Amino acid sequence: MRACAAQQAQSSSLVVWGRPERMSVKLTSKHLQIVLALAVPAVASFLLALANPANETQILVAGLVATVFCPLIILLQVELRSAAPKQDTHRLITALTQEDETDFGFTIIDPDDRVVEINRTLSNVIRGLDTEQITGMAYRDLIHFLISEGSATRGTMSDAERLDSHMEWHANPDRPLFFKSPDGKWARYSEVKMKDGWTVGLFIDVDEQLRREQDLADRESRLSDYAKAASEWFWETDEKHNFTYLSEGFHARTGQAPESVLGKSRREVMERLDTAAARAHLALLDVHLPFYDFRYEATIDNSRPLSVAVSGIPIFSKNGVFQGYRGVARDVSQELMIERCESLAHERLVDAVNSLQAGMMLFDKDRRLVITNSAIRDMYRKAPGALVIGNSIEQVFTAIAASGLIEDEMESEAAWVDDIVAKIDKQDGSPGQSAHDGRLFERRSNATKEGGFIVFEIDVTAQAEREGELQSAKDEAERANRTKTHFLAQMSHELRTPLNSIIGFSEILHDELYGPMTVPQYKEFSKDISDSGRHLLAIINDILDIAKAESGHSSLSPEPVSVHQAVDATIRLVRQRADSGEIQIIDAVPPDLPPVMSEDRLLRQMLINLLSNALKFTDPNGTIRVEGSVGPNNSMRLTVRDTGIGIAPEDIPKALTPFEQVDTALSRNFEGTGLGLPLVKSIMILHHGDLELESAVGVGTAVHLDFPEGSATETGTSQDEGLAGTA
Repeated sequence: MRACAAQQAQSSSLVVWGRPERMSVKLTSKHLQIVLALAVPAVASFLLALANPANETQILVAGLVATVFCPLIILLQVELRSAAPKQDTHRLITALTQEDETDFGFTIIDPDDRVVEINRTLSNVIRGLDTEQITGMAYRDLIHFLISEGSATRGTMSDAERLDSHMEWHANPDRPLFFKSPDGKWARYSEVKMKDGWTVGLFIDVDEQLRREQDLADRESRLSDYAKAASEWFWETDEKHNFTYLSEGFHARTGQAPESVLGKSRREVMERLDTAAARAHLALLDVHLPFYDFRYEATIDNSRPLSVAVSGIPIFSKNGVFQGYRGVARDVSQELMIERCESLAHERLVDAVNSLQAGMMLFDKDRRLVITNSAIRDMYRKAPGALVIGNSIEQVFTAIAASGLIEDEMESEAAWVDDIVAKIDKQDGSPGQSAHDGRLFERRSNATKEGGFIVFEIDVTAQAEREGELQSAKDEAERANRTKTHFLAQMSHELRTPLNSIIGFSEILHDELYGPMTVPQYKEFSKDISDSGRHLLAIINDILDIAKAESGHSSLSPEPVSVHQAVDATIRLVRQRADSGEIQIIDAVPPDLPPVMSEDRLLRQMLINLLSNALKFTDPNGTIRVEGSVGPNNSMRLTVRDTGIGIAPEDIPKALTPFEQVDTALSRNFEGTGLGLPLVKSIMILHHGDLELESAVGVGTAVHLDFPEGSATETGTSQDEGLAGTA
């Protein structure tokens, strides 16, 4: 029975709980013999009695006796024949149910499918199993009990499905099944059907074995995953250095089939054998020594050259016989390409750095010199110990100071070094200057992302000389301008006296205060003389105002000035000119516009200049508007807007320059000095305000006077003390 159970247990196929057949009554040979022993004498005596009516009573009595004794004789024979097998079965059951005699769990199931015996060893397989309680239990009930307690086979199914499946297997246990006990331990169960209808079940604890197998499978799976995911592949060679194995990674990383290399040696696939590295590698192979990170170019099946990095160790048998190499390899083509690109980029960077006119020193985060360029090396060629790679910044400038090149006036070389290092340590790009070797250098330092810093030294000798020349030229120009302004002021004052006389006498002549003129043309001439004199006086006054503004002698005593009154007064002054030119002037200043902090004379002068310009450049039937508004923080804007010929945007700066006039193809030639807008701009600067000019050719011009914050006031006091004083 052990042999039979062992034979059934050899299969490792997984089965599930079986479904039982319907219970049926089994007739054994013993039962059949008893039935025949009862039936034959009775039937025979009955038939004989019918055939011999005379002896009917004797025949029936004899049949009855035969009917009683024949079964007894048959039962006695059967018991005698089965006495020896029962005795053997009893001995077997006794042996299997010994408490500590075996490592296997046994069950014995009778032909009626009830558990007859179960050894106590089974409780080691199924923890907590009460063997006394289940003895005599129907097999189906036992399986149902185990399932309800948590036993399970592999796979996902309900408890009812698991029970039916097991009973199906129980009807034909052609393979062992694996099940998990309620405490989570795995066991293997096999059943053997006996000829007499009995069934023997064998339980073996395989929990540790399954765990070891699963452990081994997990390790193999992990190793396989690592090999697939890694950028390397594994290889082996025989004693002749021919490749005998290449892992899956070879094809995945190189795109080449392993068969294209298997059977070849590395010598056959290497692109070059004449390099020092190749010769050294082949020498190691000849003496069977390990090697690491040997790199070579390989050509496989005339494909693209492949750059490979390989490492390997020799393999020896137990008795020391060399059997080949085993190792790893990886495709480094991309890596080498990146290295070449980085090298090329570094070379280009070095070329670019050396082409700089400025000297450059790069220090790392430890304040050590790592890179210099040719300009800085030439600059400090007389201090050979300074620009040594690895020197600290203090060592660099100490060596420079000791060379005698420095011309800065410092108490000592150490003080100079400390001052230079302190300025460099700011690393904010602010310039510092230093003179050495007869030149002037500007030094700047900036921090790098890695925590170091870069120092630039630029030769600014020529620049300093040019700046000196420019400063001298600027000073000379300012002196000339002051001289010009002084001259204009003086000449203007000198011209005013005779002009006043000319204007006065011409008016006397025109008005005929001392008698009528005999010639009418003389009266017209006197009027022309008066008009020309007044025009010339206006020009001289403008020149004086510009001169005063440029010389800084103009001053402002601000007070609240009514914008409405100033606008109304200036419009009245130019109304006659507007009417004669058929131009409409509109006062669009809001009625609630507050006073502005200014001087009445200056405000009217600006408005008159702006209105005069607008009238000069506006055609008949045109319009001029005067507008006003209060801005943020009590600022104010006054605007004079016309529909005149306009100014091109590129000519606006010229219009704001003294003595300049804009004369385009769309404009006429107008008389004037070009001082109107520049004078207004100077007055607005005196107010700490601004003049903004917007214009487009053929559309018109708008001039905005922007007074500063606090200029618009209802209180009658200044809200910006900065308006007072000298401009």
